[in-house]
Amino acid sequence: MIPYGSANFHQFLNELIGKDDLTVFLSVRDEGTGALTETLYTDLEALGIKTNLRSKYRYSYYAVISPEGIWENSNPDQTVSLEGHISGVSFSIMSGGWYAGSGSSIVINGTEYSKNLRGMNIVIVKDEAVLETVSFDTCSQEMEETR
Repeated sequence: MIPYGSANFHQFLNELIGKDDLTVFLSVRDEGTGALTETLYTDLEALGIKTNLRSKYRYSYYAVISPEGIWENSNPDQTVSLEGHISGVSFSIMSGGWYAGSGSSIVINGTEYSKNLRGMNIVIVKDEAVLETVSFDTCSQEMEETR
C-alpha cells in the first residue's frame, strides 16, 4: 500500500479534498464524533459529506465519496450498510455505532480493509487499487491513528 496522509486528521483530510479521482470509504465504529472540532467538521464537509455529523454522537454512519457520487447513511440504534459496484470495484460497507453493536466493515473486491477500530475507519481507492487503509479514533482528543 502507498502511505497516503499523516497522523494529523486535519492534514489527512486536506490531502483528500479536491482529489476527484479517489473513492473514499468511511465507516464509523462505536463513536466517531466526540472529539471532532469545527475545523474537522468543515474538512469533512469539504470532502463531500452532507450529513450534519454534529448531532450524530454514537450513531452508526458510513459515507462513500467517489467521482460517481456520494452515498451516506446514519442511524442512532441500528447498523447501516450498503453494497454495490463503484469506480471499478465491488464493495460492501457497514457501520455499527455504540447502540448498534459497535462494528465497522469495508470490503473491497472481497477483501476486508476496515481496521474495525473505534472512530472513523477509512479506505481510499484509486483506479481499482486500494491505496490506503487507516483509522482515526475521532472519539478521543488524541485522535490516535492506526494504519
